[in-house]
Amino acid sequence: FLVVESARRAAGWVLGIFILIVSTYPLFAQYMPGILQGPSRSFLLTAQFHMLGIDSAMGLVVRMFGDLLLGYILFGAAVVATGGGQFFLNLALSLVGHTRGGPAKVSVIASFLFGTLSGSAPVNVLTTGCVTIPAMKKVGYAPHDAGAVECCASTAGTLTPPVMGANAFLMASYLNIPYAYVAMAAAIPAILYYWGLFIQVDGYAAKARLGSLAEEVPPLIETLKVGWFYLPVVAVLAYYLFVLRAEHEAPYVATAAMLVLAQIRKQTRLTWQGFLGFLEKTGQTAIELFSVLIAVGMLMGAF
Repeated sequence: FLVVESARRAAGWVLGIFILIVSTYPLFAQYMPGILQGPSRSFLLTAQFHMLGIDSAMGLVVRMFGDLLLGYILFGAAVVATGGGQFFLNLALSLVGHTRGGPAKVSVIASFLFGTLSGSAPVNVLTTGCVTIPAMKKVGYAPHDAGAVECCASTAGTLTPPVMGANAFLMASYLNIPYAYVAMAAAIPAILYYWGLFIQVDGYAAKARLGSLAEEVPPLIETLKVGWFYLPVVAVLAYYLFVLRAEHEAPYVATAAMLVLAQIRKQTRLTWQGFLGFLEKTGQTAIELFSVLIAVGMLMGAF
């Protein structure tokens, strides 16, 4: 019941009720129709299996979380803490901000760049959307169009290598293959997705005769001076993932490199308070995801 309640608090009533019903499936399996029918189990035996067995709450999903996903959550939090969101926004703005419908294109490119390192759609929306959505409305986008562009752009961050969402790590665990293979397979679909979205927002801007943000475009050189250290960090991450095939160690090494390199410039330097905030954010994100994943493990265990 604590697992179900944790999932409800982390992800809402719909998931909580769904997990409550399906996790108790063994209690009434003999009354189910067709292929869903099976031998029923007592409540005590079902509860023992869920909490003490290796194929339910503490099964493959949670092992994947501990082995792989926790490190990438730490890495994503480090990107946010060192100002990665603002850097990728400025980089996208300096590249396409002067073109028609510039803010929407900034949203697409910034979400793509930030998504490569965060792998989280909600974090992507919160980090880039708070700037791009008002900017889109400023040049003539309707509020619902601006929100739609940002949501579509940020959602694809979960399938943009090298760091992707939890599903990618589950795929690697289920298929028993290196995570690098899943990441490489996702590269072309992710690029095609963003290319298609970029063409759409450009066509919409042309049709609606929308303007640009030419007066707010920062110099590209100045932008790169601030966030240059993300380039070697991505190189380190890619080297560990695709060359050494050490996906377990990759996020920790890349996070350490990022935190060290970020201290070089005053604009990106982490204070002690900022470092504590980074640890708190990592813990908060990890426990929310863990609450959902341990419940998902119970779904698998029920069947």
